[in-house]
This record gives sequence, structure tokens and C-alpha cells, in this order.
Amino acid sequence: MATIYKTSVVLLLLLIPMSGLYSQAAGGNSSPGKAVKWKGLAGKNNEFLAYLPDGFLTVSDGNFVTGNKKARVDKKITAARYINNVVLIVEFYEGDARGIKESLVKEEKSAPEKSDTINGFEFAQFLVPMRNFSSKKQFFQIKDRLYVVTAVARSPENDVVKDFFNSITINNENKVVFPNAGNDVKSVSLKDVSETSPAMTDDSSPFESKDTDRGPIILYLPKPKFPPSERGSAGYAIKVKSVFSASGLVTKVEILGNSSRAVEEAATEAAKRTKFIRAEKDGKLVSVYQIMEYSFSTF
Repeated sequence: MATIYKTSVVLLLLLIPMSGLYSQAAGGNSSPGKAVKWKGLAGKNNEFLAYLPDGFLTVSDGNFVTGNKKARVDKKITAARYINNVVLIVEFYEGDARGIKESLVKEEKSAPEKSDTINGFEFAQFLVPMRNFSSKKQFFQIKDRLYVVTAVARSPENDVVKDFFNSITINNENKVVFPNAGNDVKSVSLKDVSETSPAMTDDSSPFESKDTDRGPIILYLPKPKFPPSERGSAGYAIKVKSVFSASGLVTKVEILGNSSRAVEEAATEAAKRTKFIRAEKDGKLVSVYQIMEYSFSTF
């Protein structure tokens, strides 16, 4: 499949288990005007293919349930890139794909703009306004696998967003389809992106998330470890107030309410390992306060 593209391709198989979380922070500084090539990310047996500008962050998770119906997630892999004030995300899920899709669609709080079956994949698209931004999201589900592709930008007509969605390819029973570029398309050319360095504020004066143009986008929220000293208890729910900083790290974690020292330390450690796309205001990356809730269970 890679040969049908007229661009540089390095495939990252989403089904390959990750050795751990990469330490690269999403949206790091780059040289002004640096030309960035697109690289491909392939799904199981190359049934799905999408492209991201090189330099993306990859995180992996799995073995949990999601949504009210407790849909099983055996594996989740997320690849994300912040470039020129645009957020691009590709997610892969394996498990109870239909249940996972239902829980994610419910979070959109709106009806899909488009819904169809394309080349054996159940397809849905959402366009959701986000303050001064808009979110375009597409779901591709086949059997026990789900691919979710998201772009957040000031305009869905942004050239990077267009190339991102046009690059998507789905392959089923030896039939290749470009769902966003048209069924008669045989190849797609992706222009190198001229990446500019993002301006950012310092971390000393965080904003409230509601006061930004776009709040932080969580890519990976670690599950806290239940402290051995708390075995025998029913479990806990604890809230923490953290700074999602413009530098790409979680800092100044504050525990809200009272709990044991061991539980507070476990929540703090989990909060600091969160991976996210930094918030934006007036074209700059900014630090924000965010309140998160963690549940501890003996199970």
C-alpha cells in the first residue's frame, strides 16, 4: 500500500507493542521554517493507513474498560502531532470496538455529520466547534478494531488538515479506498510542511482552562497504582489540581481534599505522567490549571 503514495514513507505498525511511553513532549520547539515530511502509520495487516508530519508523539495503553457499558479495551495506541497551531491525532483501539465506538461517539454530544459503510468499515464523521477552534473527527470500525482520526484547528479548511484527512486509506479484501479524497483516486501527493516554532508563555502564571482559546488535549491519562498499604479498603476517588504547562510537563500537582499520604503520592505520580497537547491562547502555547479525578480500586 505504501507504494501508491508519492511521498516519503516510514511505516509504524500500530499493532506492534510499545516498549513504554516515549519521553518526547508533544508539540516541542522546532527550527523556524523547517521542512517536515509526512510519515505513515499503518493498522493491522495494512487495512488502515494515515500520515502525520514527522516528529509525532506515540503513547500506548490497554487492559481497561470504558463507557457506561464497560467496553473492553485490550489495546490502545495514540500518535499525535502539534504543528503550526494544528493538532493531529490518530488512535487505534482493539477489543470491543463497537462498544468503544459507542462510548466515544457519546462524548461528542452531537449527531454525526456523516455516517456510512465504506469498504466494509463502519464510518462516522463529526464536526464540533471548540471556542475559537473546530474539531473534525472520523471513526473507522471493522470487526474488533477501531481507528479514530482527529484534527483540531482554527479552520477545517487548513491545508495541513486537508492533507491529513486526504492521506487516509482503508483496505479491505484487496480493495483500496481513499474515503476523503474520492474512490477514483489512485495516489495522493502530500506536500512537506514548513514548520514554525510555536511561541509560548512562561509557566509562572497559568490560565484557567476556560479562558484559553483551546484547552489542553489529553493523550494519555495514567491509571494510579493502588498503594499496598491501603489493601483491604473499598477504594478511593481523589481530585487533583495540576498545571498543564506550556513546557509540555505536568507541574504543581495539588491534592484537593484529604486522603492518606500513600494515596496522595500515587495520584501525584500518575498526574505527572500525563501526556497532552498544550493549551493555546492568542496563537501562543500557554500553561493552564486543570482538575482531574482519579479512582483507586483494589480490583
